[in-house]
Amino acid sequence: MSCPVCESGAEGEELFLVIARSLDGRKITCSDQCHERLVACLEGRFGTHKRVVRVPTGEEFRVPLRTIIEVGIREVDLDKYPRWDEQEA
Repeated sequence: MSCPVCESGAEGEELFLVIARSLDGRKITCSDQCHERLVACLEGRFGTHKRVVRVPTGEEFRVPLRTIIEVGIREVDLDKYPRWDEQEA
C-alpha cells in the first residue's frame, strides 16, 4: 500500500479518503514524518480535541484527536480524559 500523505501532499480530498478505508491495523503512512503531517492536517481540519460521548450516561469527554488516531478510544478509557467544558470548546 502506498503512503496517502506522500501521494496527496497532505492536502486535498484524496487524503481524507484514508479515513474511509479499512486499515486492518496497518500503518497507513510511510514514515514518522508523513505520520506527523497527516496528524497535523487532520487536527487543522477537525480540531485538536474531539467531544466523545459515553452513550449510556450522556457524559462528554475531551479526547485528543491524536490519541484517537494513534491508539483508538474505548468506553472504559474515557475516565482518563477531562469532562467536556463548553467554555473550552
